Amino acid sequence: MPRKRKRSKPIEDILETVDTDKKHIYWVHLKKKGHGGYVKIPRFNGIDTEGILTIGQSKTIRTRLKAFRKGIMDNKHHSEAMTFHYLLEKCPSLRRRLGRPDSIQARLDVRVKEVRDLDKAESEAIDKYIRRFGEPPPLNGVIPGKRDRKKNK
Repeated sequence: MPRKRKRSKPIEDILETVDTDKKHIYWVHLKKKGHGGYVKIPRFNGIDTEGILTIGQSKTIRTRLKAFRKGIMDNKHHSEAMTFHYLLEKCPSLRRRLGRPDSIQARLDVRVKEVRDLDKAESEAIDKYIRRFGEPPPLNGVIPGKRDRKKNK
């Protein structure tokens, strides 16, 4: 029987319930405007129906998620949020499709997972995404361990 994936939740819910003393990896999803579901993101090898924008890690998850949420609004504090702003600025059709930053911020969902080894867990999560879709999530500019893999071949 396939494992059931944990549902993502609005950032505010995560900020209220997550244990900040633990290490976490996180997935940020973008919900559709209006009712339910996620924005479908075309990738090289299929469509990401979960709308995953980025996969990351943090020793202080509340701080990291607050920075991402704030970064969506003011284009500071978080590298992936700044990349998102850049894409919205350079691609008017994307901005028309997704909306203004305040509209986007209200539609962000997050899934978190407590882990022991941050680097390993994040690398495995991104690798899994790449195996499925042929490329990293849209806002992940860095692929953890990429150089190490080249050396081992």
